[in-house]
Amino acid sequence: MRNGWYNYNYEEAFQKEFAAYHNRKYGIMTPNCTTATHLLLKALGIGDGDEVLIPECTWIATAAPVTYLSATPVD
Repeated sequence: MRNGWYNYNYEEAFQKEFAAYHNRKYGIMTPNCTTATHLLLKALGIGDGDEVLIPECTWIATAAPVTYLSATPVD
């Protein structure tokens, strides 16, 4: 933290250590949870015509990644 959060070496080291801690080959940082949710839904193959359950009372960032992929958020 002394060198700042966006230092390339810090990010690389954190990703490797996080992956190792969870016994995974890779770990990828994202700038926020909206981006992480978007990548997760994309990896799951969510797309046009799919329905994704979201909480009835939530923040827009929960539904936005669903709509980015032309899927339908359902509460």
